[in-house]
Amino acid sequence: MSKLSSAPKVTNGGIVANERYPPPLSSHEQIVNDPTSFWDTLRTFHSTMGTKFRIPVMGHQKLDLHVLYVEATKRGGYQKVVAEKKWKEIGCVVNFSPTITKVSFALRKHYFSLLYHYEQVYYLKTQGILHFVCAVGTIDGKFDFGYLVSVQVGSEVLSGVLYHQPENDENGEEDATCGACAGAEPAQDVGWGERSPPGHQLRP
Repeated sequence: MSKLSSAPKVTNGGIVANERYPPPLSSHEQIVNDPTSFWDTLRTFHSTMGTKFRIPVMGHQKLDLHVLYVEATKRGGYQKVVAEKKWKEIGCVVNFSPTITKVSFALRKHYFSLLYHYEQVYYLKTQGILHFVCAVGTIDGKFDFGYLVSVQVGSEVLSGVLYHQPENDENGEEDATCGACAGAEPAQDVGWGERSPPGHQLRP
């Protein structure tokens, strides 16, 4: 197995480590009690940070990010919810269809990509340089278009797949197998922004 180290330089949406958080436009209490204020400040936040913002769909219904944010911060925020494995509990409050699988994973993924930095500003009142989650892990295996990896975040060890996009062939056309890879969830969806070969750094 090859060792990975985490360097907090790049995260989802192309945010770089020397960027700074914008000042909050409202209080945590106000956005908790007023969904309109929450949505306005969340959209403005992503626009200011230059990150992509799109409401996820789970089980043919849009994920209510306001409820997700309220329930996560009620339990102490992202880091504490991860440490205490509360995503399943939050999933029951969000009230998705029982036919949806891996709700805990999906909620954690969407929260990290859309609400983690927002939480830093509005719940934890972080100012200045961006705060990043550090992770250390290993590459357990390799296949044609990616790697099998294990990553430790705090006290929790996560297993997953990192995909890399194949280069175009000499004729400028992608190999026929590229479609399958392109349709798979990218590594950054679980909080890992860049793909690296064995022995190289992974950047969350």
